[in-house]
Amino acid sequence: MEGVFSTNATALLLTRSPDPMVVARRLDVLARQLTATAAPVVETLQIPAHKCAIIVGGAVLDAQAKADVDIQAGSSVPGKVTHTPGGVARNIAACLCQLLPTSHPPPLFCTVLGEDVSGAALMASLQQMRLDTSHVRVVQGATTPTVLAILDRGGELVSCVADVQSVEEHLTPAGGLGSLAQDALPRASLLVCEANLAPASLQFLCAAAHASEVPIILEPVSVPKSKRVVGCLPYLTFITPNAMELVSIAEEVCKQSNKPFVLGPMLSKVQQHAIHGSYADSSSLGDGSNGSSNGGDLEHLLEELAQCAAVLLQAGTQHVLVTLGSRGAAIFSCPLRLRGKQQGHSSLDLNGHEQARREDGLEVVECVHLPALPPLGPVVSTSGAGDTLVGGLAAALLTEGLACHEPSVAAVEAASEAITASAIGRVGIASLAIPEQQQQQQQQQ
Repeated sequence: MEGVFSTNATALLLTRSPDPMVVARRLDVLARQLTATAAPVVETLQIPAHKCAIIVGGAVLDAQAKADVDIQAGSSVPGKVTHTPGGVARNIAACLCQLLPTSHPPPLFCTVLGEDVSGAALMASLQQMRLDTSHVRVVQGATTPTVLAILDRGGELVSCVADVQSVEEHLTPAGGLGSLAQDALPRASLLVCEANLAPASLQFLCAAAHASEVPIILEPVSVPKSKRVVGCLPYLTFITPNAMELVSIAEEVCKQSNKPFVLGPMLSKVQQHAIHGSYADSSSLGDGSNGSSNGGDLEHLLEELAQCAAVLLQAGTQHVLVTLGSRGAAIFSCPLRLRGKQQGHSSLDLNGHEQARREDGLEVVECVHLPALPPLGPVVSTSGAGDTLVGGLAAALLTEGLACHEPSVAAVEAASEAITASAIGRVGIASLAIPEQQQQQQQQQ
């Protein structure tokens, strides 16, 4: 089922669902939760349906160990170990293949595999999907990328070890990306890439796509690897970090440009929890766990995230889609005037508008919050939900040419259904003003 449920304030794309009861439940929740608010500036991205999407990044043999009981440091616990095809780019490609109608060309997948048993298994799995694998490189002597993930009894990721050096070493401008940029990118409708590539390779790929006027979605992958994306920010249409990846990117941008970076109290708290290994505390952002109201916590969280997102937007990125775990996601955008003004940089404005939206004389960052509904069934695993979100975002952009916030609604729904059978609830829209002092600092720099 596809359709639009709208009020005078917002419009949501409801993507297909095989279960009429799920559709009815979604409509009921939307009807109860949608509230009147100021409508956002609508920007629409039109993508030719006859061109293919390109996904570049890692295909990985995923080994997952899920504990049956609480995990205790320094000891073994009973559980189940499985081996499945995975990898950020491969997961995005798998999602996109399932969501794209057959009237669209098969997505082109570019990755590197070793000439080993694991590589042969992964290649066989890729060829079973509706993918163009002509740019999958099998490199003699290379090791097929492998990732080991440890999940707690609830399916949350506890720790992960990734052996993906082959992607960095062999997926380079001289090792396949050069021919991709020359032969395939000029004919592409969309580029989706991820930060398992080396920084120079990422920047080469994004610059080539930007030169060919191809929209770009970039997934930062992890906090350590998120710093790699800084050189790509001027070229991006969407970037999809989680909260801590967003903080890491914004901090690195400020560091490289010798600008001060101040983190808000909520994000500072969760950053400290992450540093000390208290991974579970990050999921409580904005949920009222500190004794204040749910709405107040969420509003403060979005304000702090907006300050970080503004750094990326000012560098030239058009939309920052931040995943928030159980809080859903939020998309941050801003008028063209706040975006980067580097010499020779041509920002891709989705609807050609040149004027900047202002409130009380201040530049604003527009935020659309996309809450997740409670699961319709037991959560199997949240691992890979973020990859599915990116795949859902790409599919919505390719199939609908939607207003800028609407693909994100479809993306969160795809991610939610990836862990169980869930859906999207209310969309709350707010304009978050950048403090006057910070704006003055930006104008002086």
